[in-house]
Amino acid sequence: MRMKKYSEKNVRKLLEEVSLLKKELELTKRMVHKKNYLIQSMDQEIQLHKMTDVLTNSYNKKFLFKKFAEAISINKRWGFKITICSFDLDDLGGTNEKYGSDFGDSLLMSFSKLCQYLIRDDIDSLFRLEGDDFLIILIDCDKQNATRTCRRIQREYNAITEGHSLSYGILEIEDPHKFSLEDYLKKVVIELEINKQIN
Repeated sequence: MRMKKYSEKNVRKLLEEVSLLKKELELTKRMVHKKNYLIQSMDQEIQLHKMTDVLTNSYNKKFLFKKFAEAISINKRWGFKITICSFDLDDLGGTNEKYGSDFGDSLLMSFSKLCQYLIRDDIDSLFRLEGDDFLIILIDCDKQNATRTCRRIQREYNAITEGHSLSYGILEIEDPHKFSLEDYLKKVVIELEINKQIN
């Protein structure tokens, strides 16, 4: 009889230990999941920093090559028009000298936020190339529609910055395979300079 009681006591104790071990295992699993989630979030954050400009939150020039290649693939597969638009903020250097670089940075951020609001999410892309030079890739958009978009950006930028202006150039890419991205960038900057001289 004593042996039976001792045996039941041991079994109860073992069951309690098993129950505790199960709880510890569940806790460990949750901790591992949380750790993996944090690692994944950090990786995504690192990748985001690699492809975006810290100040304006637009894509950087390094990422432009990947997005342009994607645009060419879309053109090849679906025949969608690809148009690129080059922008620069007029006399940003003079503005920095007069009001300080913090004010100049606020103009850059205002321009970027405005563009990201006006262009289509997950279709079009905004890039900061350097300084106050920006580029937008518009997918399924011809030169006529791109002109309307650029004029609206110009008009609203002028309004929200109380009179500061910008210049733009537009290039519809009829044959994406004819020239390299660098060649198209040079061509669209020429368009921008021509527009500056006209206006």
